[in-house]
Amino acid sequence: MGSDNPASAENQQERLIRIGWVIGFVDGEGCFSIGFVRQPNRSSRRGYRTGFQVSHSFVVVQGATSVSSLHELADFFGVGSVGINRRHDNHREHLYRYTVARRDDLLQVIIPFFDEHPRFARRSRPISRSSLIAWSSAGQGAI
Repeated sequence: MGSDNPASAENQQERLIRIGWVIGFVDGEGCFSIGFVRQPNRSSRRGYRTGFQVSHSFVVVQGATSVSSLHELADFFGVGSVGINRRHDNHREHLYRYTVARRDDLLQVIIPFFDEHPRFARRSRPISRSSLIAWSSAGQGAI
């Protein structure tokens, strides 16, 4: 009769290494973004009560040669999508973005992960569920 502890400990160690990779990668390449677009009343439609539409997203960007790392993030979190941002300037490759913009995905997956596993960089500010709720309430949750 064998013990499951060595395999379990190995899996736990691999998960901790992966979590560390995610935290470090997002520290260097990711951001949380809040956008405000003026949406007043118009003759063809009613605007938002506050006059603004609020959008928020979690985004990580990489060049085409590193797009596999964005797919790893998408697999890790199980939410969001990877899309292309075609370059038509002097850059040698297109950029890709891993984006999570759905409010429920941010509240139930992304923010709880970073609450439990804080980022390391000095520029990183703590993300809190109450912050996102406050941001979204300004737009009546219409994201």
